[in-house]
Amino acid sequence: FFSPLLTTSGTADVRARFTAVALFDDCVEHCGSAAAARYAPHLAEAVVEGMDDTKNEGDEDLKVASIYGVSQIARHAPANVLDSSINVVVAQLTSTIKATEGVAKDDMDDARVVENAVSALASLAIFDNSPYAKSGQRATLLPLFLSNLPLREDPDEAQICHDGLCDLIESGAIDLSANAPTLLNIIGQIRQCVEEGEEIATQETCNRLGAIYGAIPQQVRTPHKGTNAGLNDVSPECVSGIY
Repeated sequence: FFSPLLTTSGTADVRARFTAVALFDDCVEHCGSAAAARYAPHLAEAVVEGMDDTKNEGDEDLKVASIYGVSQIARHAPANVLDSSINVVVAQLTSTIKATEGVAKDDMDDARVVENAVSALASLAIFDNSPYAKSGQRATLLPLFLSNLPLREDPDEAQICHDGLCDLIESGAIDLSANAPTLLNIIGQIRQCVEEGEEIATQETCNRLGAIYGAIPQQVRTPHKGTNAGLNDVSPECVSGIY
């Protein structure tokens, strides 16, 4: 009944499309593997349209629901559901993230959209267990992922991504030495936010981040001869979070 409402071919009502996409998101996420396999192919066509700013009429709710749908397809649906549109989807997510490049999160009007896109991209093609991690794009996408961490808008998505970050580091997909200043910034910010009551990382993830911090080369993470050595690129707030 709701399938025709997913795309412009079935309705011109953008709010009806949003409602239908949100419903299918929930079905894929919460209703089990059989439901995910059944409904994800319908949702796949809808998310491509919903993320397209020429077809979503500027409706942010529809865009966010579509991006969230990508995450759910990546996590719960059969691995081949997005095969025919994977390049388009990755390009859409990347474009959404890069649109605010250089803008601080606190100054973004659409931080929710950007952070959902970061999570979707990671779930689709970056995390070790993502369906397209071996597509050859991960090395190019990793810097974009790291530059947008930590996530704070949606605690559930933040927890997934920060846990996934630990997986990437522990598996060697992210080089500790090469990315030390970036990782120190991320770890410091996450720990500071958690200490202030934000539920953006579980206790287990915080413990893993602590172990990762301990594995960063000593000369990079500790003061040396009265200076901050490798911490030169880490903000004072993040240093406070680390220590």
